[in-house]
Amino acid sequence: MAKKKPIVVYWTTSSFVERQFDVLLADVRLTPVMSSIIHRREEHTKVPPSLTHSTEWFPRGGYHGCTALQNLMKNTYYLNMPFDVDLKLNDEGTIQPFFRSGWFRERGTSMAGAFNVDFLYELLFFSEEPLEMSVTTPYLHQTSLPKYGFLCSVKWDISSWFRSAVFIYQLWPGIRELNIKKGEPFVYLQFHTDRPIHFKQVKLNKTILDISEACARHKFAFPRESLQKLYERFRFNGIRNTLLKEMKNNVVGGKSE
Repeated sequence: MAKKKPIVVYWTTSSFVERQFDVLLADVRLTPVMSSIIHRREEHTKVPPSLTHSTEWFPRGGYHGCTALQNLMKNTYYLNMPFDVDLKLNDEGTIQPFFRSGWFRERGTSMAGAFNVDFLYELLFFSEEPLEMSVTTPYLHQTSLPKYGFLCSVKWDISSWFRSAVFIYQLWPGIRELNIKKGEPFVYLQFHTDRPIHFKQVKLNKTILDISEACARHKFAFPRESLQKLYERFRFNGIRNTLLKEMKNNVVGGKSE
């Protein structure tokens, strides 16, 4: 079978230009979920005594070796929290000062009796070819998060709308804290294609940031527009072509062909 052509995904941190290198130094890396799953797979399956005389065959590694799981997790990556988080809110939803409080921002309530907060490590992804990307909570890893809430999930075509991957923690009703350990996965990013991904890091500049901000603020001028309408706007007015040029000209290590 012929190898499938990789699809190029440009990425950069979404932050004020003067803060970008502070964000990069946090050393958050895209790691394939399957590499973690395979690493923890049981090499010698242990069969419970109740099944000792069963005629069923138990495959080595069980679920972790399942091809259906590999298909589900194809081109899915996780990011680890770069530091310990010990966040507390008062009853008004205000974040109480702590060592890393500058990395978080209040949002208020969207679920009855429950606050949510932004983790201000935002990433931007762009592809010249149609490619949907989803943001989900890290459900195949053991983390501290389920005790406190969940990461808000979204999905969009990164070739057709240039919005940040925003990591929003929705707390459960009545919960006023969020504790996450350094090194725990805090998000899954899945690229919905069976082609391999070729990531190209881009140096953020004002034009790229301005386009991102325009997309982010558009919803305030035109609320509740469908994704399809947003995609049409993005392509119609030439912003997409400008963005692609900026991405190719600012690839870290040299221009992209």
